[in-house]
Amino acid sequence: MAIEPGQGQVGMSVSLAASLTTTPQVLELALAAGDSRSSAEPARFRSLGLVVITLDTIVTAVQVTLQLCADALGDHPISSPVNATATIANGETAATGSATWDFSQIPYLLGEGGIFAVVSLDAGTATADIEHHWVAG
Repeated sequence: MAIEPGQGQVGMSVSLAASLTTTPQVLELALAAGDSRSSAEPARFRSLGLVVITLDTIVTAVQVTLQLCADALGDHPISSPVNATATIANGETAATGSATWDFSQIPYLLGEGGIFAVVSLDAGTATADIEHHWVAG
């Protein structure tokens, strides 16, 4: 079923590569590579939906934590810490897995400051692809 613009479900996906450790990293969840604040982007792509972290080369990590923040320092959370930590679902290939968060219920729209993710592992290291899905608002 095709979803037409204006129905509140049209969006876009953007991926971001990162090397994760136990040290929290603050990463900008941009609308396009290096462009989270662009007035050229259509206003309908302003609400964050799903965030999927795909992990490769996992070394001892069992859980990944993701907290959304309104600032680049990670000081102003906009998502609940209650569901911030997810157990990594193991893939069929050794040392691979993923975790998913649904932020579609958070009434936060991307403003001038952007949305940032504070991401870390419970142990070890992993290579991550952080795919974030923007939905029409």
